[in-house]
Amino acid sequence: MKTALTDDEKRSFYRDGFVVLKDIIPQELVEAAQQRYKKIKDGDDLTHATDFTDLINKSPLTPIMRDAMGDFDPPSATRHIVRPKGQ
Repeated sequence: MKTALTDDEKRSFYRDGFVVLKDIIPQELVEAAQQRYKKIKDGDDLTHATDFTDLINKSPLTPIMRDAMGDFDPPSATRHIVRPKGQ
């Protein structure tokens, strides 16, 4: 499991201001978040649903972000915009 940027990725991040990390989120975390969306009911408030904050807090992104940017407050809430299917 990747937990740090390579030297080339670090150079890219500092030069460009971003770096693309494909497949960095473990599939089980992605699937948990997707399942939570599939179970949504009218009026559900997903703001503090950990299935979504776990995408950062329990993934390799946390140590990578700390290494690249320093300490940060882990996300405790998320903002959800649910779009109709197909948009």
